[in-house]
Amino acid sequence: MTTIYCLLGSTPELSMAEIQALTGTEAVLLHPQLVEVTLPAGLTPEVFFERSGGIIKYFKPLQILTGEASEPDSVKEALVSELSQYGGKVTFGLAELGRDHLPLFDLAELKALLKQKDVTARYIDGPRTGLSASVLLHHRNVIEMLLVSTDNGVIMAETRGVQDIDNWTRRDRSKPYADRKKGMLPPKVARMLLNIGLGQLGVSAATPDVDRASIRVYDPFCGTGTVLMEAAVQGCSVVGSDSDPDSVTGSQKNLAWLQHTYELQAAEEWVLGDVAHAQPRKPIDLIVTEPFLGKQTPRTEQLPSIFKGLEKMYLGAFKHWQSVLKPGAVVVMILPRVVTPKQTYRCQTLIDKLPDLRYTTLSGPTLYYRPQAVVEREVWTFKFLGK
Repeated sequence: MTTIYCLLGSTPELSMAEIQALTGTEAVLLHPQLVEVTLPAGLTPEVFFERSGGIIKYFKPLQILTGEASEPDSVKEALVSELSQYGGKVTFGLAELGRDHLPLFDLAELKALLKQKDVTARYIDGPRTGLSASVLLHHRNVIEMLLVSTDNGVIMAETRGVQDIDNWTRRDRSKPYADRKKGMLPPKVARMLLNIGLGQLGVSAATPDVDRASIRVYDPFCGTGTVLMEAAVQGCSVVGSDSDPDSVTGSQKNLAWLQHTYELQAAEEWVLGDVAHAQPRKPIDLIVTEPFLGKQTPRTEQLPSIFKGLEKMYLGAFKHWQSVLKPGAVVVMILPRVVTPKQTYRCQTLIDKLPDLRYTTLSGPTLYYRPQAVVEREVWTFKFLGK
C-alpha cells in the first residue's frame, strides 16, 4: 500500500467523501485542507489522482520532523538536505500550511546553503500556500516542497501531481451549449458526485477491471449535461432527460463535442419529459443529479411554500424512479437548504418518507455551496432496495 498526502479543494467535506469512495478507506485529516490517504494495493497515485475531482494536488511524504528537529533552523537544514539530493541545478518553490505564525524562510540563505552542497538553485516565488496549478503545469521542472506544522511536528513532502485546471476549464467553458440559469454544477463537483455514487456501487478507482460501459448513469435534470459528460469521461453509459427540450438537445450537442474533443465513445440515450414521467428504455444503475432547487434568492416569507412545492416534486420523482431503477441502484442527489435567523429550511419531510418507498439513506447531508449563496446544497446518497 502507498501513502500520499492530498490537498483538498474548496469543498473539503465532499472531497473527503469522494476519497473514501475511490479508495475504500477514510482519509486522515492533517490540516483543514490536507489529508493523508492510504491507497489500496494495485492503485497508483497517478490513477487515483486522475479519477478524482476534489483534489488540487497530491504529495509524496518525505519526513516528519518532531521535537528539536521541528524547530525552524532544523527544518531549514532538512529542507536543504532534501533539495540537495537533486544535485546540479534545481528550480524550486515552497508551500507552507499552518505556519503563518512563523517568519518566512530567507531565500538567499537557502540558496547559499545549497551552493555549499554544489547545487545551483533558483527559487520561484508564490503565495505561502504554494505555487499555482498554472505555474506547476507549465514549468514541469519545478520542485515544490511542502511544509505543514501540526501538533505532532512538521510534515515535509514533495508535490507529485497537480490538477489540470486547463482541462477542467475547457469542459466547463468551451462546450457549445450553456445556459446561465441552469447547468451551474461545476464539472469537478459533478465528478465528485459521480465517484461517490460509483463507490456505493462497489466501483472504486481500485477496480479497473469493472466494465464501466455496462453501468447506466442517469441524470433526470440533465440541464447542460455536465454530470453525463463526466460519466462519459469515466467510461459509463449515459442517460439524460429533462422537461425542457433545449436542455435535451443542448446536452446532446455537448456530449457530441466531448466525444470529438476527447476521442472517446459513450453509449447514450435521451428522453424528453418531466422527472415524474421520463422513462428510459432500460433499468438504471446510478442516478446523479442536481434538480431544480427553487429561486436562488428567495424571500423569507416565500420559503415555506417553496420547500413544500419542491418536496412534492422530489417525492414524485422518487416514486417514479421505482419503475426506472434496478434493485440495489444508487441515487446521489443534491437537495436545497436555506438558513434564516429564525429557522433552517430543508427537505426533512422528504427524507422521512423515503423508507416507505424502499429507499435507504447511505450518506448525507454533506454540505456544498458557493460563498454568499442563499440556497445551500446538501448532498445525499440513497440506495433503492427494490419493490
